[in-house]
Amino acid sequence: MKKLIPIIFSIVAVCLFVLFITQEKHADSGEPQIIMPRTVIPENANRDAEAAQTDAYEDDETFMTSLIPLRANEMLIGTLSTDFNNDGHDDQVNAVKQSGNSSIILLVGIYDPDTQTYRRSAEIDTGIVQVSAFSYTAMDVTGDHRTALIYSGTASGGGTIMKIFRGVTRGGQFALSTIGDFASDGTIFIQQLDRYDSYDQNLSQGASFPVWVYSSDGDAESSDQLQTMYTWNAAVGRYVRQSETRVTGTKLESEEINRILDGNADTFTEFLHGMWYKTSNTDEGIRYLHFNANAHEITFLLNDTGESYTWVESSVHRNGIYLTAINSSISNLTRRFDISLTGVDEIKLTLQDDVRMIISEGTLWDGQYKKLGQGTAVAVLHQSETAEDRICQSGCVWQAGDGTAVTFSSGSYTAQNGGYADHGQTAFTSVKNRDIVQFRSDTDSAFFNGFYLISYHDAQNEGETDVLTLEPVELTPLDYTLLPARAIRLTPIAETPAAG
Repeated sequence: MKKLIPIIFSIVAVCLFVLFITQEKHADSGEPQIIMPRTVIPENANRDAEAAQTDAYEDDETFMTSLIPLRANEMLIGTLSTDFNNDGHDDQVNAVKQSGNSSIILLVGIYDPDTQTYRRSAEIDTGIVQVSAFSYTAMDVTGDHRTALIYSGTASGGGTIMKIFRGVTRGGQFALSTIGDFASDGTIFIQQLDRYDSYDQNLSQGASFPVWVYSSDGDAESSDQLQTMYTWNAAVGRYVRQSETRVTGTKLESEEINRILDGNADTFTEFLHGMWYKTSNTDEGIRYLHFNANAHEITFLLNDTGESYTWVESSVHRNGIYLTAINSSISNLTRRFDISLTGVDEIKLTLQDDVRMIISEGTLWDGQYKKLGQGTAVAVLHQSETAEDRICQSGCVWQAGDGTAVTFSSGSYTAQNGGYADHGQTAFTSVKNRDIVQFRSDTDSAFFNGFYLISYHDAQNEGETDVLTLEPVELTPLDYTLLPARAIRLTPIAETPAAG
């Protein structure tokens, strides 16, 4: 029996050793993890701590790891994994900043299955300086199942650029071939076309995607816009100009318009500040855009839903401005706005999402917008000091009938009741000389919802208290309508309660 025990332990030890060796071989099998291509908005090293905390809950792709050897003077700001040379292995394309070079650099690393490493195969100097104005992705734009690398953004000298590359083999070595090179003082986007199921099943080729370039015509006296379509030409191996259309612009002549279009971005953003409504809408309802120049925020509003973007970049053009904004909830979702002035209170908007979120020539938000101002019954929406100051006369802290404490402060609010908490933004306007406040909650359990008509009752006698009544309303360009939902009655309390 004593001899049997050492034999048993020896057998167990051999089994564990074999299992360990098997796992090690499996881990080093040379098959890298398959990661689907995605658009990369590189992390901005200058973003503040609060923005960084907002991104903390995003998926694991936020935590970047370079599989390409980096040099001592390089800082990683973005990663993208895709099969760039169509060999069945994922490669990596990284965005870096290099000391001594202000431009963003793209590094292409091709996976070598023999050495199980990523070879540093190519570098691209993008000519784009601002991280917030840059994005890149990988996709098949030519329809022949070959992955292309695409980057776009705002050039350091102004204007928009987009470049498209494919991997080729030259002398047995990987190299980059430029198949599309576009620059404009307007917008550039890729138009998606439908592809058959046989393409998805790798049984046939699909339609190639055209590239649209919007630009001014170069004549300083003209407000016309050129819309140029570029299509893929397999014979020459690059995108070529297919057609060009001139869109006649509205000639703008007035002292006020000349003041707005003085070439200063601050002047135009001040003009945009406020609420705008789309002049042609669908059965879904009226679409609104709210520009808050002070908070650098743009909000899309439709019925009771809103989507906010942080305004990070702006540059003027002849008849308007280009804006770049990042979604406040999803930091890798970017929208670029091409806004042209068509009247003293009217603009034309064209939206471009990041290069992976392909759009056609028109989206539901594209079109003409008119400012809620002198031409309508609604005054311009802004952080109205008059309305907000009056609410704060009693200390800015109010209590609802159910005990919920509501605090107003500098364009925001909080609502607390025991373990319940809600917070968000406020914006004030006036309709037919009546104050209206809009609440936009940042949580899934909003205490307020939409627009409210404000009524005040100031205490007149001893023992009375101030009363603030908020009645739900639906806002239209010409008026407001009271909704059947119950009004919220608030009375002032002395101080802000501790969070539950």
